[in-house]
Amino acid sequence: MQALKPQNPLRKNLLILAALMAAAGSAQAQQTPIYIGASGGMSRLDFDFKSQIQTLSNGTLPVTRADVTDKQDAAWKITAGYQALPWLAVELDYVNLGEYRTHFVFDGFGRFVRDGQYELDGWNISAVFSQQVDEKVSINGRLGVFTSNYKYSETGQNFPAFTPSPISPTHSFVARDLKKSALSYGLGAHYKINNNLAVRVDWDRYTKIGNPIANNEEGNGKFDNVDFISLGVIYRF
Repeated sequence: MQALKPQNPLRKNLLILAALMAAAGSAQAQQTPIYIGASGGMSRLDFDFKSQIQTLSNGTLPVTRADVTDKQDAAWKITAGYQALPWLAVELDYVNLGEYRTHFVFDGFGRFVRDGQYELDGWNISAVFSQQVDEKVSINGRLGVFTSNYKYSETGQNFPAFTPSPISPTHSFVARDLKKSALSYGLGAHYKINNNLAVRVDWDRYTKIGNPIANNEEGNGKFDNVDFISLGVIYRF
């Protein structure tokens, strides 16, 4: 009987290394259901400002001018998603919808000019339903809840009818932040570049943000809708 030759240690180590590399390559090929993304674009609000401010005047302080001077702004969002099923994902977005401005003038024992500024951001959680068009293109619809963080500040000038007057010639007001949750929904399309990277185009709508203008700190204006059109990228791990 012929004696067995001892195994070459170098050859053994090379075989182990090759096996580990093959296993690592196989694991890397298997994607996780987790993905992240970033998008940028423009937001635009739907705000019946004039009607709301005229309701506040109630006839005693006639509004002579009321305008939304800046109703759109640059906006962006960061996304974290989980692909639960081939056709269903859950996404959490941090959304920054930018700033908007208003200007109004009312008269009552003088003339009073006000310039308002709104800042809006928040968190959106949504279910995303997708349909594959071909190997690279898919379309989707989303339905969720947007919890908005609504900031309002106001500056202006006062021209009282009688002088001297206890009314300051300048006006300044900062409301406390208002948080509110309401329905969100949207549509989008994805273009797959490779197994990890895709480009996305989205239209998102966030509804019923803020409260109607009223004579209190939290009633500084209600946006019926804020629309956000964006272009972004998605990376799948």
